[in-house]
Amino acid sequence: MTTIISTQAPAEMFKELVEDAVDHQRVGASEDSTAYLVYLLDSFVRHDARFTAAGASPDQPLAEILLAASQDRSPRSLTSLRFVGDLALFLVGFHADGLRDALAGPGCYVRLGGSAYAVLARSRAVAGAAALFHELAANFVRFADVLSEVAENCCLTDPSDLLRLYERWQQTGSSRSAEQLRARGVLVVPGPEAVH
Repeated sequence: MTTIISTQAPAEMFKELVEDAVDHQRVGASEDSTAYLVYLLDSFVRHDARFTAAGASPDQPLAEILLAASQDRSPRSLTSLRFVGDLALFLVGFHADGLRDALAGPGCYVRLGGSAYAVLARSRAVAGAAALFHELAANFVRFADVLSEVAENCCLTDPSDLLRLYERWQQTGSSRSAEQLRARGVLVVPGPEAVH
């Protein structure tokens, strides 16, 4: 595996990596969603005060934040919904293997993040960004796959562990994981419980 050492700013590096992953996976992503994925990665690298802005604490479950934001009508609820979607997408894309043994696995995060983006897409307060949030909700797993490839290209994950790859596919329904399994000779047959 190649180690990447870059003198680029994180946003520039992520832009290149995200665009390459979108092209490689043939994800029909809009320019807005591609730019949003770059923003998302850059904001998590910069460790900004996103928990505080969302009115959440780092130990608060995402489902609790989503529920509170869904019931709230204040502008802060939109920030909380976006935070839930962004964090869930980041975790499923970059850290799905770490979620495997968690109380809430990757499939739960897929549903939480997709739901948060879907609620945002329906909100009148974000009418200008409704199409973006609808695209993020509708393609949550595909965008998580893009982030997963970015993580692999940054040497942050090890894609060679077949069992972890199978579990990721089983829990998220990721078409990219299914393709990687087929390339390794594994017959992939979706069951009724597969997340899509």
